[in-house]
Amino acid sequence: MMTSMKMLRMFIVMAVSCMTTVVCGQTESYSTQAVMEDLHYFKDWTASELRDGFKSKDLKKFRSPLMRQVAEKLYAGNYDVRYLINGYRPVPSNKVLERKLKLYSGYSRYENMTGVYVEQGENVVLVGDLHGRHIKLLIPDWMRQPTPGFAPAKDPAGWGLKKQEIVLHEGVNVIYVEKAGNVYVDYFADDPDTAPEVMIHFVTGKVNGYFDAETQTNEKWNKLLDEAVSSIMDIKTSVYAIGLSG
Repeated sequence: MMTSMKMLRMFIVMAVSCMTTVVCGQTESYSTQAVMEDLHYFKDWTASELRDGFKSKDLKKFRSPLMRQVAEKLYAGNYDVRYLINGYRPVPSNKVLERKLKLYSGYSRYENMTGVYVEQGENVVLVGDLHGRHIKLLIPDWMRQPTPGFAPAKDPAGWGLKKQEIVLHEGVNVIYVEKAGNVYVDYFADDPDTAPEVMIHFVTGKVNGYFDAETQTNEKWNKLLDEAVSSIMDIKTSVYAIGLSG
């Protein structure tokens, strides 16, 4: 992860200089320029920690209300970082899986679950050093139904799982989510044992959580269901990952 504030400032200048009118149409809270300028108050561009020497009076200097809220919670020590800020390791690519297990075309693209739910509309995602890797977010429509009056195989809109794919870049990503849902990180690699971890901060995400069958108890499962914000709860095991609807 990059820690040099000089490099961060260079990135901000470059990004601001190439902004389009789409950015100008964003709300004040989610203005790319305002968010990027406020990253000066954090240790890096994932905004996972406040910079050394940060004072409460600095909160008045923020341009983005969204980032001020993040800073307030980090300063108070009550920001929920269990799922919203995480480092993601790659999942072995289909090429690697085919070689190891002699399978064709691999497995689910939803192995890298985040435990985060995003609402429809504008959302802010901060991304650290990508190390030259190509990483996307996937937001599948798990609850999709066929067009009324049509059998699934004859649906004029097509059938099968529909999903939104969003390519990530380093720094501030102001994204538009077409349909609310659970988020998954599409990060696969042919060298999973040595590929770098990538930090991602879902600033506007909501914590839904996921159940890890290897480490969590029945009591944790019940607590997750009670506090869930999504109709889908993801489950991770040592063998597979699935999603159950509530």
